[in-house]
Amino acid sequence: MDKQLAKKLKLKFDKHKEGMKKGALEIMNIKFVEKYFELSEKVLSIPKYDVDKSEKDYLQFREFILKSSKSIDKSQKSNSTDLDQRKRKIDSIVNNDLELIAQNSKKNKVQQSLKKNPELIHGIIGCNPEILSLMKDLKKEVLLLSEYSSNVKRWMNFKVPKISDGGNFGVGVLEEVITVLVRSEEIAYEVIESMTKYFIARGKLISKTFKNLPIEDYCRSLFSLDQSQKISLRTMFSDIRDNYGVIYDIIQKNIEKIIQPRSEHRSSMF
Repeated sequence: MDKQLAKKLKLKFDKHKEGMKKGALEIMNIKFVEKYFELSEKVLSIPKYDVDKSEKDYLQFREFILKSSKSIDKSQKSNSTDLDQRKRKIDSIVNNDLELIAQNSKKNKVQQSLKKNPELIHGIIGCNPEILSLMKDLKKEVLLLSEYSSNVKRWMNFKVPKISDGGNFGVGVLEEVITVLVRSEEIAYEVIESMTKYFIARGKLISKTFKNLPIEDYCRSLFSLDQSQKISLRTMFSDIRDNYGVIYDIIQKNIEKIIQPRSEHRSSMF
């Protein structure tokens, strides 16, 4: 065994832990509470659900769907007519070339149609831009919460002392805080998974809405899905803020036991 190498690596590891301590203390004492107040302002900036305004918004949304539907029908008819004309002109071309040209022609016509009809890439065919913006911000926040929690947890894991008799209360506190941090990391995955489920549900509803456009229930269900997602996103921002508050509070209340899980001085029994 190379004792010199082992000693060198031990010193390097101790220095690494000291660097983690500095970063963890900054997160625990500053970053957590900063994010709590920052997200409190973010939650207030997101409008609450308004029943009266929602009905007005729905009427505009329905008109938008009808307009988009007409544009799509016009685009599809134009693509079909143009494709038929081109096929008649190139009957003498071999089948493989014919298929390739037809595909390219259709692709170009669709691109031209999208430029002339921007509603085809926003709203009913595209994603809801307001929800996309909120999701983008939310994803950043949950990933940051996960990163902060992971960094603090990693340092705390090194603070757990070796098992011995007595004086284990501080160790229990430390382990409890670590459990809270682990839960905060899991929130990030749950939030991102919920976004995926929303997109899948919305895509299916869009398809049904266009296939059953005269049926207003489909149109309302699509609008309601977006409204529910807005409410859910506001709640998620609030939950992340509360997580920062809970973590900061429990750490500050037990900061001494976290830094020094087991007292160096045991009280005498006599």
